[in-house]
Amino acid sequence: MSYFIGVAALARGETDWIAKITPPDVAWAHQSSCKTVSITYAKVFLSGSGGGMRRPELIIALSGATLAWPLVTTVLSLTNSLPAHATDLLFEDIRVPAKYPQIKGAPTWSLEAVVVRADDNQRHPLAAFIDGTPETNPRPMLYVARELARRGWTAVAVMRPGYGTSQGKEPPDSCDGTFISQANFAAQTLRESIRVMTSMNYVDPSRSMVVGHSTGGLGAIAATVAPPPNLVAGISFAGNNGSQYNNGKLDTVCNSGDLIKAFATLGAASRTPMLWIYAQNDHHMGSALAEQYYQAFSGAGGQADFETAPPTPTGTDGHQLYSMPDEVAVWAPYLDKFLALQHLALVAPPLAVTYPNIPAPAGLTSSGQTGFADYLTKMPHKAFAMSSSHWGSAWLYDSPDGAVNQAMVNCSKSGDSCTVVNIDDQPQQ
Repeated sequence: MSYFIGVAALARGETDWIAKITPPDVAWAHQSSCKTVSITYAKVFLSGSGGGMRRPELIIALSGATLAWPLVTTVLSLTNSLPAHATDLLFEDIRVPAKYPQIKGAPTWSLEAVVVRADDNQRHPLAAFIDGTPETNPRPMLYVARELARRGWTAVAVMRPGYGTSQGKEPPDSCDGTFISQANFAAQTLRESIRVMTSMNYVDPSRSMVVGHSTGGLGAIAATVAPPPNLVAGISFAGNNGSQYNNGKLDTVCNSGDLIKAFATLGAASRTPMLWIYAQNDHHMGSALAEQYYQAFSGAGGQADFETAPPTPTGTDGHQLYSMPDEVAVWAPYLDKFLALQHLALVAPPLAVTYPNIPAPAGLTSSGQTGFADYLTKMPHKAFAMSSSHWGSAWLYDSPDGAVNQAMVNCSKSGDSCTVVNIDDQPQQ
């Protein structure tokens, strides 16, 4: 028989509550009072208004049934300061209908996007994030989107027109000095993303943030010149345009003098605080040129906190810093410092990342069990396949089918007949 029990405890300034979840039991204690309930499912979340949240509620939901969401195992100590706590994050594939009046016929194009947000039934301010050139899907943006969601924002990672499965086409990149117009076109995607998303019932429209990588970073800068309503901040990862990297020329952009002037032009009109992050080994423009972008922008009046990250690992290029899972710990402190300075640290410390507690499929080798545990930490779409002696996994795919196909390829390299046993954390029969 299924059953549900709800326990709500109000944490006041003069009281410390400690909630401890240890499968299969749950215990909650205050002074000399203590009770225990046997469960198979528990979920902890904090609710209340943003900001200080002086009187958060701790709610533990219990069920004897098998539910879709995984068991959360954590220890929370609720005092005057709000500590790190756990909640589920939702990843949702959506389409953003974006209008482009600067194009003949003023088309509305359907753009590929992924929303990352806390599963807490609360409204959160929006952070709209656009890609660089030429990304093929929004999945590399999910590391940044997840970190923003952990910090109290609803993040939407949007593919610019003509990239991924997004409709339309941006004007082609050129080296004829049209950097401002290219930046403004990218900025239009951000403005439209904010316009569309602020109507969602999980978005707080009172504040918004623009984020971009590479060409998208330049677009985020341009968006601060003609800001959408209630824009409070912008973040640029490796903001740039005209790179000659794919032509075999490192640390080079075409018409660098014109591009530096474009940064100055944008800086003269931008008054929204920004965070700029570049890696020392970003060879799409080079650290010296990145510094010149900043000097031109800030010298003209633009507000930006300029951060230079250490080189990414040997064999990688720092231009992809934002999409490297092991580099999150490098740039996240820059993000936290910036949000705190702008009074935009909505959840501090960030929400704890929780992973599904799903048993490894029977018959996996020792290596396979380790691989499955690692698979559970990955973001969607993802799949895990196995045979009697081998296994394969894939993650960060645009669709479950894409992840399944790649997992099967990875598993079948041994020549074995493989079976998909998990898709997006859902066991397959």
